Amino acid sequence: MITRFKKLRETLRWLTPLAGGPVAAARIIIRRKKNPLSLLEVKYDGKPLFFRGIDSNAIVEVLHEREYEFLDADLLSADSPRVLDVGAHIGTFAAWALRVNPHANILSVEADIHTFAVATKNASSRHANWRVINFAASSADGKRLRFSTAGPSMSHRVSSEGDLEVQTITLQTLMDTIGNLTEVDILKIDIEGSEEDFLCANPELLASVKCLVIELHPGICDTERVRKAISSHFKIVAEVPGRRSDKPLLLCRK
Repeated sequence: MITRFKKLRETLRWLTPLAGGPVAAARIIIRRKKNPLSLLEVKYDGKPLFFRGIDSNAIVEVLHEREYEFLDADLLSADSPRVLDVGAHIGTFAAWALRVNPHANILSVEADIHTFAVATKNASSRHANWRVINFAASSADGKRLRFSTAGPSMSHRVSSEGDLEVQTITLQTLMDTIGNLTEVDILKIDIEGSEEDFLCANPELLASVKCLVIELHPGICDTERVRKAISSHFKIVAEVPGRRSDKPLLLCRK
């Protein structure tokens, strides 16, 4: 009972500012409990932010705990920084990035068609240069892969036992899509174990990335191979400390 009350109090703490008050937050909690898949709405940076109950951890980590705040200077280093958000989930990273720099040019990639739909709503609620596309990051373009939606929404991933099918896209194509650019200011990758297949196919493309942030998934892919590919193109490769998750988050700069 004490643990349940503590969890409720913590939920009210992060949800109240976004919901506009404790009463509105309590209503959202009730709706979330009745149907974890129902679409809920709060406000972030003065704009609507949509999510499902199963997406709550993303809001806590990215918006409440500000997991990526170490990127503030990178986002402000250019008038319109080019950002590739690979593994966008519902778009919390992009929404946060736009709060830091409203002129950022963001391309978000999300494989789960249901989560992609929520991210698309969040992008359309902002008058910003933010586009969301439905693909799985991979070593080749145009393949069809199975994608699993089992478990928490932030853990959905490519799997031979998946219940969905999704088309693949490469880093080269994503870099071309954001504008056939010579450089990407920030590349953020969180793709639940597909990072090895995605990056190690053409690691030379990292030469055109100023800053890389990548979550590694030990046990799902060869993380040492990923680290080796990264280290060839970045002088600084550091693990971000103090995370809620036990998965390594690497910050890489030239």
